[in-house]
Amino acid sequence: MEPEQEGGRIVELARESLREHLGAAGLHPWEEGGRVWLGIGELSCRIVAGDPIQHPGVWLVPFWFHLALDGDEREVVRESMAGMGPTLEEAAVRVAHDWVEAVLPPVRMMLDPAFRDERVRVLDVATMDAGTVETATWTMYAGPPLLLGAHPQAIAEALERQPPVSLVLDRLTGYLHLRERHWVKAFLTRSDAGLHGEVMIDNQPDPEALEALMRFQWRRWRASPASASSSSSSPTPSPSSRPRS
Repeated sequence: MEPEQEGGRIVELARESLREHLGAAGLHPWEEGGRVWLGIGELSCRIVAGDPIQHPGVWLVPFWFHLALDGDEREVVRESMAGMGPTLEEAAVRVAHDWVEAVLPPVRMMLDPAFRDERVRVLDVATMDAGTVETATWTMYAGPPLLLGAHPQAIAEALERQPPVSLVLDRLTGYLHLRERHWVKAFLTRSDAGLHGEVMIDNQPDPEALEALMRFQWRRWRASPASASSSSSSPTPSPSSRPRS
């Protein structure tokens, strides 16, 4: 369970940095009630920080971004990310930058028809209910991967050949009987300790999807990276015409 640390200087820095990066992206955010309103419809974000961990020369701080899609947190996407930097302040600034670059683009593209980002993959998926034979078309928005560690260019090329969403698509279709927005996060890291990862679908871990993600084919570099990780977050898929509740 995440620690509820919504106050404190490090969270304030993350919120300040988030507003700055949103402004640089052409938005007009503001802060109210401990939440940052993104300037996109009723989107707002609440940031929670965990206990900092100090390694030689670097701080690591776990953050949770609670993205409310309807303004009052009835529909929330929870994203966990690590902020890293030589100081706590730089870790907070870095995590806000990474969130805006990797997580926000597919959300913004889904909710703002006028917004376009060439880094976001847009795919159409058709499903059929076996019982009623009814069909539905879903639009999938896959965000740009966030790459950390050695050989980022080689990893990016491998992700072009094997998009993470393609590995978990079979498992994802099992959720599409619910005619509502769905959110998928795929995270994978390889280090000397082995291969580790996480797949979250609608804020819940899915072991079968993680097993499929583990089939990602890592290239054999001459010098193995100490750590190479990638994550892809996207509100995928959402029905092209969302049913009314």
